Amino acid sequence: MTSKKWIISDQNESDLPPIYLDFPKLLGHLLQQRQIDTPAKIEEFLNPTPAHFHAATQLKDIGKAVELIQAALTAKDQITIFGDYDVDGVCSTTILYQTLQSVTDKLNYYLPIRAEGYGLNQAAVEKLSRAGTKLLITVDCGTSNVREIELAKKLGLTVIVIDHHQVPEILPPADALINPHQADDQYPYKNLCGAGVVFKLLQALKAQLGIRAKHHPLDLVAIATVADIVELLGENRTLVTLGLKTLHQSKRPGLIALAEVANIDITKIDTFQIAFQLAPRINAAGRMRHAHEALELMLCDDPMQAQTLAANLQNLNVERQKLTETLVAEAQTQAMAHDPKHKALVITGCSWHPGIVGLIAGKLCEQYHKPVLVISQEGDISRGSARSIASFHVTDALREHQQYLSKFGGHAQAAGFELNSAQLPEFTQQFIDYANRTLAAADLIPELQIAGHLTTAEISYDLLNIVNRLAPFGHLNPKPVFALFEANLLNRRTMGQKRNHFKSQLNARSKIDVVGFGMAEKFDTLSHQPAHDLAFTVEENTWEGLKSLQLLLKDIR
Repeated sequence: MTSKKWIISDQNESDLPPIYLDFPKLLGHLLQQRQIDTPAKIEEFLNPTPAHFHAATQLKDIGKAVELIQAALTAKDQITIFGDYDVDGVCSTTILYQTLQSVTDKLNYYLPIRAEGYGLNQAAVEKLSRAGTKLLITVDCGTSNVREIELAKKLGLTVIVIDHHQVPEILPPADALINPHQADDQYPYKNLCGAGVVFKLLQALKAQLGIRAKHHPLDLVAIATVADIVELLGENRTLVTLGLKTLHQSKRPGLIALAEVANIDITKIDTFQIAFQLAPRINAAGRMRHAHEALELMLCDDPMQAQTLAANLQNLNVERQKLTETLVAEAQTQAMAHDPKHKALVITGCSWHPGIVGLIAGKLCEQYHKPVLVISQEGDISRGSARSIASFHVTDALREHQQYLSKFGGHAQAAGFELNSAQLPEFTQQFIDYANRTLAAADLIPELQIAGHLTTAEISYDLLNIVNRLAPFGHLNPKPVFALFEANLLNRRTMGQKRNHFKSQLNARSKIDVVGFGMAEKFDTLSHQPAHDLAFTVEENTWEGLKSLQLLLKDIR
């Protein structure tokens, strides 16, 4: 386990501004650390409601998109929704399809397989045109597809792009482009996921045309927002908070069946369960076979059929887990042979499953705390996924080397790309050289942000209740980590099939369990010490109907 630098926030009460004095001291500190520092921000953060949604009309081209959809409906034109193959793309497609399904039967969808690459491709555009599509609506993709949309226009298609990815210098010639990242877009919140932008279009369709979604869309917006790892602050926090309430009462047979195979109580589901249990199963379809299988589940109205489709995703996810474990081991062998002085890792495999390379990159990025590219070479074409650390914007890095790439796109810490295999050696060397130049040694040391230090007496259900006021947790709104210094751990033992986890008790009086997943080896090296500093989150554990506090370790020293 990589050593971490602990960054502990100061909890000096005299430094707390007056705006927080009506709250418990710890809550005030936690809000301040998250820069929730005005009455309006505090109200929105602690009590999000639909009143906190920004007006959809502020998005550039959204009125134009509504007009184009209305024209297509009036003319009874064939409409095709083109989505991405990940959770955000599946949810975005489902939301828009079920909305338009109520007003037209001239409607279909298209999700590419990973071999086609991210976003639109020319073969798909030509196929859809031949099949009679007149209005093409892309969701969670399209902003970077200049050539493909030029082709669609030549073929006589009307094109609406609904996206949230970074905007290139040259925009596609779409008839309407809805993306809050456009330089002249007036929408005040820029960090929506694809399904979030689709939800804004639904608000406009409802307001202007009276079109309503078949199911309330916020459950899928919440799932997509969490799965796409966009920030859980601002409007996203409102969307997810309200979306979880919708999800707890969901009537979608597909979601109910998926929660059952994942052994989740859907009436209590939280963002952690979405991220690590629901989302991987939805993603498994696009990773292992075809995202249509996940989309069919989301659209399914028959509970019996939903159970069959959910079981299929469960099986695909198990297959995905086994393959990931095998390929990660191969990649780690390569990684260990790399020059440790290099500040980026580039791993290549022959015909590695394209749906797995991103997972491998994520595992290695977490392990080595470096930018990682994992590339699968398929003859003349190589396709890769990138994962990165906070101090290295990997999509900008790919843009610096776009002369080698036939296609790329993504976010600050995750991206996908494609290139000719003949360019791979030079691209690899140039990318590593770029990382070596731009990253400092300190950037490669992971930091653990700690909200403050506690005493044993302060670890209580009162503490847990304060922490839970910050939920839902996710990217840029993590569950707060606390420190406890010189703790004496009792009844130490390993657990798990591989004995790689450990468990102990904080002290005999409190009987608070301390759990460290994957930390048995690190704890063994420290076990001769009489006391330890702990970095942890506070959780509630339920076992055989009994509830108790436990500390979930993030680090130990």
